[in-house]
Amino acid sequence: MRLLAIFLLILASLSANPAAIAQDNSNAEVLETIDRFFEALNTKDAEGMRAVMTDAGYVRVASFAEGRPPYRERTFTDVWESIQSQEGALYEVYWDPTVLVHRDIAVAWMPYSFDYNGKRTHCGIDVFDLVRIEGKWKIASLMYTVEPNECPEGR
Repeated sequence: MRLLAIFLLILASLSANPAAIAQDNSNAEVLETIDRFFEALNTKDAEGMRAVMTDAGYVRVASFAEGRPPYRERTFTDVWESIQSQEGALYEVYWDPTVLVHRDIAVAWMPYSFDYNGKRTHCGIDVFDLVRIEGKWKIASLMYTVEPNECPEGR
């Protein structure tokens, strides 16, 4: 009888909030798409980036670096074309992501750091907008800040 009561309690809790269960799965799928993007970026794999991005999208940058324009915008096509010609080793990593999903749209917000040839050049915040197309999450736009003087240690 006790096992039956526990089973019914678990079943009731699962059926009471099916959206929360779907949300958790969607969050993981969104982060998996972003992880694939970072893997492609860090290996300068334009086709890998293209696979997780929509065909028409923009990257918007708010820079707080001295001597750099405060705002830049590039198309995804510009990014794909330029990534393979980048000299040196790139390494970007994020942590503590916040993901929000509603049906077939999502946003992910996360702090990140960026290293070039093994040296920290800047950090900031990445914001990804995603859309689910034919069951797959794709990055529809990306915004980020460039903050060279406020990077946390150990990231």
